[in-house]
Amino acid sequence: MERMTPGRLAAATLAVVTLLALGCAGRPRAFTLDWEVSDQSGGPAVNGRIYNPYPLPARRIKLLVEGLDESGAVVNRTLGVIESIVRSGESLPFSVPVPSAPQYRVSVLSWDLQTPTSSGGSRR
Repeated sequence: MERMTPGRLAAATLAVVTLLALGCAGRPRAFTLDWEVSDQSGGPAVNGRIYNPYPLPARRIKLLVEGLDESGAVVNRTLGVIESIVRSGESLPFSVPVPSAPQYRVSVLSWDLQTPTSSGGSRR
């Protein structure tokens, strides 16, 4: 029988903690976005707050802002990145300058969760 080394034990523990944090053992999780469009000096911008429901801090959150025409068809896309850390259970403001459009849709494309033992975290 092979003994588990401290390194393997740490890796296994980290894997379990990460899976639990991602919600694999519980209810589904999703970021909450509250936003509105405002006119800035340089043109329109989507301004809002993002709420982190995960039990770990999140960072490098990529937002996709789609400009839509009157029928709901996509006419432009803008990528916004929130570089700041959003702690578990907290929210952070964001602002993404966008081209003009009759309406918009905002979604979260990807993010990094910071695990307790690393600064990189797990990528979604």
